[in-house]
Amino acid sequence: MTQAEQLIQQGLQRSVQQGLQQGLQEAVADVLETRFGDIFPLSLRKKLESIADQAILENLLRKAVTIDTLAELEEEITTYLP
Repeated sequence: MTQAEQLIQQGLQRSVQQGLQQGLQEAVADVLETRFGDIFPLSLRKKLESIADQAILENLLRKAVTIDTLAELEEEITTYLP
């Protein structure tokens, strides 16, 4: 594989990763908006968008389905932020 092909491959892999990340972030936000409606604050959405790790986002998606309050998920998200 040439260096150009390697660079193209790396670029494609990054694009796929970014797409998965964005899809999971949107899925969590959609679940929260469906469950809690208009009370889903922009500040929580911004925190969610700052998380890039796929495993963490998958965990947050599962939690978004089962939590009782937005505060529970916000607390969980905060544990992943620097």
